[in-house]
Amino acid sequence: MSAAGTARRSSRPRKQVDYDEDKLCADAAGVLAAAAVDYQQYSQLLLQADSDPSALSTAKAGEVTAEALLAAGFTQPLLLQPVQDSSAATAAALGMRLPAGGLSLQLLLQQLGQQQRVPVIDVASQEAVPAMSLGQWVSYMTAPDRASQPLLNVLSLSLAGTPLRQQVSAPELVYKLDLTTQAWPQQQQQQQGHTPAAAAAAAAVPLPSCRCPRSVLLYCLSSPGGCYTDWHVDFGGSAVWYHMLQGVKVFLVAPPTPHNLAAFESWANDSSQARQWLGASLQGCAKVLLAAGSTMLLPPGWPHAVVTLQDSLAIGGNFLTSCHLGQHLAVWPDSS
Repeated sequence: MSAAGTARRSSRPRKQVDYDEDKLCADAAGVLAAAAVDYQQYSQLLLQADSDPSALSTAKAGEVTAEALLAAGFTQPLLLQPVQDSSAATAAALGMRLPAGGLSLQLLLQQLGQQQRVPVIDVASQEAVPAMSLGQWVSYMTAPDRASQPLLNVLSLSLAGTPLRQQVSAPELVYKLDLTTQAWPQQQQQQQGHTPAAAAAAAAVPLPSCRCPRSVLLYCLSSPGGCYTDWHVDFGGSAVWYHMLQGVKVFLVAPPTPHNLAAFESWANDSSQARQWLGASLQGCAKVLLAAGSTMLLPPGWPHAVVTLQDSLAIGGNFLTSCHLGQHLAVWPDSS
C-alpha cells in the first residue's frame, strides 16, 4: 500500500533473512539484502524533487463529497487538511471513527495483544522479513538504542477481525467511493457479524449499512523516522487512503501517464533497480506532506515513494472505484 499494502513486479535480488523469534530483531549485518537501497540518498532526492502543485487537489476535511469526487473523475490526489487543529473535530468532519483517546502503539498493544503478528519491511533491502510480534515491535519503536539496529517499517497491520475494527473506521468518503464495499452482500455482512445494528451497539458513531470487513480497507502503519519506501504502485491497481495520527511523512507521487507508467515498468523489471532513482525519469510529480490530522486519497495507478520524517503512526487502506475500472485493469499486471 503504497505505504499501506504495496506491491510491484520486481526483479530486485532477494535474500532470505532469518530472524530469531526470541530476539527483538537480527543484527544489522544479517538483515542487509544482496541489493541494498541507498535509502538515505533517495530520501534526500525525494525531499529535493520539484513539485507540480497543479497535480494535487487540496481541501479541508469534510468539504469534499464522494458524489462530487466521482463526478469530477477522481483524477488527482486529494489532500484533506485537519479542521480546528483538533483530531476529534477532524475525525467528525471526515465521518471516521477513532478511539476516544486516539490511537497509539500502547492502545494497539492493549487491544491486539503482545503476540499479534506484525508484517515487517527492512528499509535497507525494501523486502519483507519474518514477522515480529506486536510486543517486539513496540519494544523496537521505544528502544533507546534503536538507532544502532536495522531500520524497519510496518506498512500493513490489518485491523480487520481485531477488537479495534469497531473502534476505528475509514473516512465516510472512502466507504462511499469503494466499489467492493458498495457491492458487498448484506446477507454475508450479517453472517460475519458486521450488521448496522451490531456496529451501532459497539460505538456511538454507527457504521453505515454498506460497510464490509475487508482486510485491505483498514491497515495500521507504524514507521520510525528516517524510513524510506521506494517507488511502487499499490497492488491490483487499487486506490489508497491515508490518515496521519502522529508524525510526518512526505510522498512524491507521479501521474499515471503513458510515459510514467512505461518508465515505472522498465525500472521495476530491471535487476539493478536498487541503484536507480526512478524519480529522475518521471514527469509532473507532486510532493504531498502529511502531518498529524491530514488525510490523502490517491487515485489508482499513481507511482509513489515515501519518506518518514518523524516517528509516525497512520491508518489507511486500499479500495476500488467505479470510475477507475479501466485504470484498475490497466495497472493490475504491473502491480502484481
